[in-house]
Amino acid sequence: MTAFGRCLDACGRLCRFAAGGALALLLVLLVALVLGRYLALSLPWADEIARLTFVWMVAFGAASGLNRRAHFALNVIAERASPARRIQLERIVSGLTALVLVLLLVSLESSLQLVRHSIMPGTGLSRGWLQAPLAIFALLGALFMARHALAPRTGADG
Repeated sequence: MTAFGRCLDACGRLCRFAAGGALALLLVLLVALVLGRYLALSLPWADEIARLTFVWMVAFGAASGLNRRAHFALNVIAERASPARRIQLERIVSGLTALVLVLLLVSLESSLQLVRHSIMPGTGLSRGWLQAPLAIFALLGALFMARHALAPRTGADG
């Protein structure tokens, strides 16, 4: 395996770990918000942090899913194809997915420039923190899918 492949594997593991950590933090924040409502405490910062945590959790989880090839797929056509044709189909689908993610990343650039000046009132953080995870997902996802396009799994890989 190349150094780039090892780096992508480490990024995939880091994504999975970050998504799990974000889930744990989200659960703590949601418990605090529910208790705060029962105790008549206003916690606007916790609501904003919970929203941020959820968005980051989804982005890291989705990127990890792309890396592990864990997303839902319809294999009706691939199941009927020969093993060589399956590899070609996987290369095409992975390459097209990487291309779409690169296009998403490019389109986010102007959007991020606009929202970074908007501030969330509870925390004082930029709303760019809500869109940054989408850019990170698009970048990591494009890298993961490009790797899958260049080195699709064989019959032994699953």
